[in-house]
Amino acid sequence: MLYLNFFNSRKYSLDINGFTRDYLLHAPSSSEKMPLVIALHGYKDYPRLMEFYSGLSRKADKEKFIVAYPYGTNNQEDKNLSWNGGVCCGNGVLSNVSDVEFINNLTDELIRTQNVDPKRVYVVGFSNGALLAYRIAAETPDKYKAFAIVSGSIGGKVYKKLPPYVIPDPKKPISVLIMHGMNDKRIPYLGGENANKDGSFKSFKDSGDLWIRSNVCGDGVKAENKLIIHESFSKCKDEVNIDLYTVKDSGHVWFGSLMEFPKNFMGKAVPATDIIWNFFNK
Repeated sequence: MLYLNFFNSRKYSLDINGFTRDYLLHAPSSSEKMPLVIALHGYKDYPRLMEFYSGLSRKADKEKFIVAYPYGTNNQEDKNLSWNGGVCCGNGVLSNVSDVEFINNLTDELIRTQNVDPKRVYVVGFSNGALLAYRIAAETPDKYKAFAIVSGSIGGKVYKKLPPYVIPDPKKPISVLIMHGMNDKRIPYLGGENANKDGSFKSFKDSGDLWIRSNVCGDGVKAENKLIIHESFSKCKDEVNIDLYTVKDSGHVWFGSLMEFPKNFMGKAVPATDIIWNFFNK
């Protein structure tokens, strides 16, 4: 397809304990150290496609930051790429792949080899990638400045052969932005069993409450318009921030992307990429 090399990104490999893991890298030229964003795709997704629909590489060129799009894993039984988010999906969780270790090692590698500001490293995840982003934020937050979650959950239960899973209490306060569509049928906004009846998940409120509690946040500020409900918590421990976005008329998507082409065309979509970068950049 035409977009495969459109963003001037290149594929690289990294050895993790004898296993080869791949990632796509988009690095604008700059004489100064740049922020790094690790972007985690969803289940049945892949890095090139996420690069295309999210617009993160275009944003990186404009704002001067580096984006890495790691690849999940698959196997012969399930060829779809996936992450071990603890609860879902595919080979990642069923084979107990060490994806937290992979992303941490990838971060170290990019700080070592690229023009990265080590104090400005961020992680964003969509869907299954959002589940992994939550795990990293809870288990190994030290390398990162902030996280953004799009259409994810802190846990639930998907496979009969695996026990229910919820991320552990975060090891330290960390800034987190969470976006979720009110009409999400795959990871329901209100929690519980999804429309496919193949899994159940913790709700958007459960996810937000965990971070508000763990970051010891005070009262938040709520704003609402026709598109979103935005709750912002800035009175948290260690001056971290929590931003919660309920997207009223959207489902399981990257908001404002080509997944929402009709809305985008009509100017009614919520621009997730812009909102996330503004959160990271502040």
